[in-house]
Amino acid sequence: MATPNYAMETGPGAKALLWFQRFVWLGIFANIVLTLTAIFCTEWVIDALRLDPAYPLAWPRFGAFGILLLSGFYVIAAMDPCRSPWASARTILAGMRTVARKRNLRRDFALLSMKKTPS
Repeated sequence: MATPNYAMETGPGAKALLWFQRFVWLGIFANIVLTLTAIFCTEWVIDALRLDPAYPLAWPRFGAFGILLLSGFYVIAAMDPCRSPWASARTILAGMRTVARKRNLRRDFALLSMKKTPS
């Protein structure tokens, strides 16, 4: 088994590593709060975000539960980023993808609302 490289924890990158861990824990906490709110107060969240009503409410709850489960994978990177570089890299890439996706979110919802459903 390979031993992890802990040079970053004591070297010049220690401050950046600490901030990385803080931001990841903050993101995990935010995901937990938002997803639990979306699971238990689904209609309120839909109204607060001014989204189209969803029926049945199981689908928005299912999506929130999926995000909650995925947040558990970030705990690995938050606890020890030097020991698990793949988890840390995946966390950074997921964050970048989320930022890029949110830029196009309004356009995607507009396109979905124009989509005709078969009758």
